[in-house]
Amino acid sequence: MSDDVHPLNPELLRRGIQSFLPSDIRLLDMQMVADDFHARFDAVRRCYRYLVFRSGSPFLDRVGWRVQKSPDFALIQKMASEILGEHDFINFCIPPKRKGATTLCTVYRSEWNEVRLGSAGDFLPVIEGDGGQHETKGVNHFPRMWIYTVEADRFLHHMVRRLVGTMIRLASSQEAVEVIGENSGEITGKNSGVMEEWKSLLHAEPEIRKGFTAPACGLTLMHVDYPGGAF
Repeated sequence: MSDDVHPLNPELLRRGIQSFLPSDIRLLDMQMVADDFHARFDAVRRCYRYLVFRSGSPFLDRVGWRVQKSPDFALIQKMASEILGEHDFINFCIPPKRKGATTLCTVYRSEWNEVRLGSAGDFLPVIEGDGGQHETKGVNHFPRMWIYTVEADRFLHHMVRRLVGTMIRLASSQEAVEVIGENSGEITGKNSGVMEEWKSLLHAEPEIRKGFTAPACGLTLMHVDYPGGAF
């Protein structure tokens, strides 16, 4: 609502609302917007992050997906790069029921990072080399994690979770043996079959077998972009 109709002070309102929220929820900012502003339909870009880990610690289960086998990091990186651009994600979502609704999305960023969780709760990088398998000096005992970040103009229901679940499942299978081309960076050998299966889901017509859905606990909405830099 505009200032001249309802001259609220956004900062005072933020403090008031914050006083009623539980301690694990923090309201950072409030802004005045136009009367016709729509938080969902006016957004031009969204960013999600998904956390995957392999650890015996029970404290991470609320914020990430615990896997029993480490995925082939080079392979999930390659899979993520295939998602960039415009694709039909019909095989990675619950299709919208609205007549005429599209399942096309344009992805601007799609990448995996391999990290470790430090004692202060921060992410510590894993040193590059040998497929990213070297440990950061002095933090070998900290849990290894894989963070997937994806930005797109729009997302479909379960889209990110199915992308992550399918990548991790394929890259953790018996067929996913690290045989990356030495110079070309291309996937060769047994992994070429895994990539073909991935591409068939990403580029093919709707299939009976859909992507595997990762659990909701690892998914976080990081930010939403609006025209003119609002928020």
